[in-house]
Amino acid sequence: MSDEQRQSWYRNEEDWARKTAATWLGRPEVRQAVEAALPEAARILKPLAPHLVNQVQVMRFCWRVCGIGGRFLDGTEEQNPFEPAAPDAWVLTQAELEAASFIAAEFHRLIRLVADVLQRAGVPVDTE
Repeated sequence: MSDEQRQSWYRNEEDWARKTAATWLGRPEVRQAVEAALPEAARILKPLAPHLVNQVQVMRFCWRVCGIGGRFLDGTEEQNPFEPAAPDAWVLTQAELEAASFIAAEFHRLIRLVADVLQRAGVPVDTE
């Protein structure tokens, strides 16, 4: 695949993902489930809140928690923000580093609970 073909494919996938997310997030069942989970999510994420400063950092965390790391045009994968040797690693205190895997596991559990609620409400959810 040429670079031009790869970039075109990437743009098409990105556009599709945005449209899909916007449609999915606009469903009342999704909004209700997400709003219901917000207090628990805030409690779980409080120790890492200083690192979740913008959408990019939140996405990096969620990608890592769900095991769906983002891929760049060159085929490389988004770096783990918890890995101290990664180029864009979060500068974590020792306590944050020790708690990170527990926080990730607890947040993943919450995501699975919300996904179950959505599935029961008839919302299509990819559980993989």
